[in-house]
Amino acid sequence: IPSSQGLVIDKSYLCCEHHRAMIAGMAFLERPTSLTEIPMSVLVVGLGGGSLPLFIHDYFQHAYLEIVDIDPFMLEVATQWFGFSQDDRMKVHICDGLDYIQRLTDNDGIHYHVIMFDVDSKDLCVGMSCPPAPFVEKSFLQKVRCVLAPQGVFILNLVCRDAILKEKVVGVIKEVFPLVYLRDIEGEVNEIFFCTLSADPMIHRSGFQKQAQSLENKLRRPGIKWDSTYSLSKLLQEVKLA
Repeated sequence: IPSSQGLVIDKSYLCCEHHRAMIAGMAFLERPTSLTEIPMSVLVVGLGGGSLPLFIHDYFQHAYLEIVDIDPFMLEVATQWFGFSQDDRMKVHICDGLDYIQRLTDNDGIHYHVIMFDVDSKDLCVGMSCPPAPFVEKSFLQKVRCVLAPQGVFILNLVCRDAILKEKVVGVIKEVFPLVYLRDIEGEVNEIFFCTLSADPMIHRSGFQKQAQSLENKLRRPGIKWDSTYSLSKLLQEVKLA
């Protein structure tokens, strides 16, 4: 934002409900209350205006983020108009997310605690606008699984108006990941999927809301602004097994 306008970006405010749900999904990680104190690797495919990675960067102070976007113009917009900036903990790679993850699988030992897909599709002929169809093919999701840390979480924003196609996509996700939770976004087509490598739903079902509240308590640090309308635990109240 031009300084002459005297406007400041409020990076604590997530205007998109699906972004709020994606952040809340970090409570599915093992020992989420330690996330503010220990190094954490995060891969975000889809930059948009940059608000999602900015929030993670500012509130999880030991998070190291890699953001991938195929469109260099999105980086220009995010930087010029939405207060986005890169530093030693947050890097943007301008390339195809499919190619980027393929390269990761060629390098053994690279794993992310959190992988997020928030990337739209330009193909209007398919009844799915997020993500592009190749991102939810079984062979590619298996690559995503390969670069997810054993106790990590893969979070997917799915926007699909075709019921038959959606059923197929959900089936593929469940084939690849042993445990998949789902949260509908009220009033929107978006559905957020939380996928882990654990095969025991009771481990998460009994405590993820409590974990979300504990995580929020950690994020609400003195002197750091917090949006009072944002409750991680309430966002997970409607989570269900996919």
